[in-house]
Amino acid sequence: MRKVCNIKIVVFVATLVLCSGCNSLLGINQGQGQEQANSNHNSVFSSMDNNDDAQNNQLSSGANLTLKQESSRLPSSFQQPRRMPRQDMMGIFSSLKLSRIEGNTWRTAANPVVVYGIIARLLSQSYIISSVDRKNFNIQTDWDKFFIDGRLFRNRMSVTVFPVGKSQTEVVIKNSVEYYTGTLAKQEENMAWLPSPDLTDEVNKLVENTDRQTAFAYSQQGLRN
Repeated sequence: MRKVCNIKIVVFVATLVLCSGCNSLLGINQGQGQEQANSNHNSVFSSMDNNDDAQNNQLSSGANLTLKQESSRLPSSFQQPRRMPRQDMMGIFSSLKLSRIEGNTWRTAANPVVVYGIIARLLSQSYIISSVDRKNFNIQTDWDKFFIDGRLFRNRMSVTVFPVGKSQTEVVIKNSVEYYTGTLAKQEENMAWLPSPDLTDEVNKLVENTDRQTAFAYSQQGLRN
């Protein structure tokens, strides 16, 4: 009887030990399984991130390639602006200036159409235009009255532009000035007016403004080309 009890006790203890070992092994296996699952989960997201980066890099490189291809189709002036040496620019602008060759005649390398358009615009800003001949590049203002030292004067400007060569234009500028010899109380048109030396600076102002506007027009045209 005592032997039977001892055997039961031994069997019971062995069962407890076996159950405890199984639980330990089960915990270890569960821990390893969780770590493996986490590792797999991280690997999946890491691969997704890598795929996204690769795709973004591919799109970026593709966009850059497309931009380069599109840029290559543009005119060369848009791809790389041309810069003219300062010395060459100064030489060109110098040739565009009105240079007096004799009397009331000036010469320039600017296009006659450009010169005539600029002079016509400048005169219309200060005078009343009496006649315009665009075919022959001639423009004339009406008489404009003014006082100098209490004396009454009037002047009328006339400009004619002549194309004289492939790259040369001559400009004739006349400023007719007259002074009034009658009484100021009774001014009579076209009577008592006598020729007077040009005491004004109207011609010089017109030449200077024409030079400035011509240089500006050609500089803008150079930027657009």
